Amino acid sequence: MKSGKRAFTLVEVMIVVGIAGLIMAVGLAPLVYSVRLMSETRAAFTAENRERYAINGIALDVRELVTNGVSSPFRLFHKDALGEPEDYLFLWTITPSYMRLPLGTVVFGIPPESVLGDDYRKGLYRWLLSGDLRPDEINVDDHLKPETGRLILAGVENVGFKALQDGEWVDEYTGGMPQALRISLKYGRDSGKEEKNYDVWLPKN
Repeated sequence: MKSGKRAFTLVEVMIVVGIAGLIMAVGLAPLVYSVRLMSETRAAFTAENRERYAINGIALDVRELVTNGVSSPFRLFHKDALGEPEDYLFLWTITPSYMRLPLGTVVFGIPPESVLGDDYRKGLYRWLLSGDLRPDEINVDDHLKPETGRLILAGVENVGFKALQDGEWVDEYTGGMPQALRISLKYGRDSGKEEKNYDVWLPKN
């Protein structure tokens, strides 16, 4: 006696599986997009926080400028290398005393490529140098090596510093605290890469 039940054919099973997969794909697409968007937003937010933290750190060091033992506590050094400017900010500041160190020179910039090693990470560095070295006595090639500095913002290809003095922005300056400091961060040497500018307004002397 034959049974009245009929089994599904392989073709029918494959069609059902295909339709179910299509339904799941359509249903999950918005979820996958949302997760990806949240991940990208979080990464951008984290990067922006790191950037602002670095800028605030520079501003703090500048605002702690002192004239004890040095006539020109603020110095901008600017030079052109391979068509790109290389800027350094030198500060005679009290911030080392917060770590129980004597007054000293704090420097911000990107190490020269001539001293790069295998472990070098590209970015903006901060150096805390001996109190015996004044801002106008520091040589970039001799004193600013990656292994003696601290990376404060990775990925920066170029940094520019300008001081506002007597209503004019200048990229070379030595003296007391200027009216403001402009910091330019470039994340690539190509013209199409992103560049950000920050203005730090400073207290009057």
